[in-house]
Amino acid sequence: RRSQTWVNKRVLREGQSTYTGEWMSGNPHGHGTQSWSDGRQYRGHMNQGSAEGEGTIWHVDGSSYSGQWQKDQSHGYGAWTRGDGSSYRGEWARGKQHGHGTLHLPDGGLYIGQFRNGVKSGEGNYKFGGDSEGCTYEGQHCSNNHCGRGLFKWADGRQYEGEWRNGVMHGEGTFSFPDGRRYRGQ
Repeated sequence: RRSQTWVNKRVLREGQSTYTGEWMSGNPHGHGTQSWSDGRQYRGHMNQGSAEGEGTIWHVDGSSYSGQWQKDQSHGYGAWTRGDGSSYRGEWARGKQHGHGTLHLPDGGLYIGQFRNGVKSGEGNYKFGGDSEGCTYEGQHCSNNHCGRGLFKWADGRQYEGEWRNGVMHGEGTFSFPDGRRYRGQ
C-alpha cells in the first residue's frame, strides 16, 4: 500500500502551531513551514512530523538556526545567530554545539575550537573582546574554562605558558614579561 504526499495547511495542535507543506500518512513529511503561536517559525524538511534534514528556525527575539536537523534538534552542521550579535557556526549534536566550531561574541570576542555538549571543551583559540581586548588564549578548555596546557598573552606583552586548572594558572609554567624577564616554576 502506497502513502500519498500532498500539500495543504492544517492546525497541528489547536492553538499552538500550524503547518503548511507536504504530508504523508497524516504527518508533515517533506518540505514545509511550521509556525507557532509564540512567533517561532521553522521552514525546511520534515520527516514523519519532525524537523529532519535541512531547515531554518526563526525566533521572536531575533535568534535563528539554519542547518541540519535530526528529530527536531540541531544536529550536524549549522549556523546559529542571536539578536545580540553573537553567532556560532559549526558542528552540532542533539541540539548542542558539539565538535569544531567558531563562536563570535557580542563584545568582539572570538573562539575557534572544540565544543562538547554546548560548552568550550578541548583544543581552542580564544581572542578576548570588551575590557580584555588584545588578550588571547591558545590551548585546552574544560567546561568553558582554561585547563591543561595553554598559552595566555596579555595586550601589554606579558604571557604565561603552562598548566591551567578551572580557568586559573595552576602547576608548572613560565611567566614572561615584555622586558625579557622570565619566571619558571609553580
